[in-house]
Amino acid sequence: MTQAAELVKDNAQPIKQIALDCGYSDVCNFYHDFKNVHGTTPGEMRLRHLAALVSFKPVGPIVETDNPTIAPPQKEGSDRALLPERFLAVQPPVL
Repeated sequence: MTQAAELVKDNAQPIKQIALDCGYSDVCNFYHDFKNVHGTTPGEMRLRHLAALVSFKPVGPIVETDNPTIAPPQKEGSDRALLPERFLAVQPPVL
């Protein structure tokens, strides 16, 4: 169920596909077991996780990058520290 929770949070696959990938042939059983283990349904977990990712207030537009040298330094306690590094590069404003 730990793997199922990770797939629900970090994957855009339908819950039905995640259930099948985790070895469940009956999605109802997957939902039942998931809720017993995690205290929430897979859909609710996904929505809360996505809401947490978008609830921060960035300083500038966020762009995806694989270059860690252009990411700005992170302040301690910053909400931006929750995002993966590839989303942390801020483009300078156009003047």
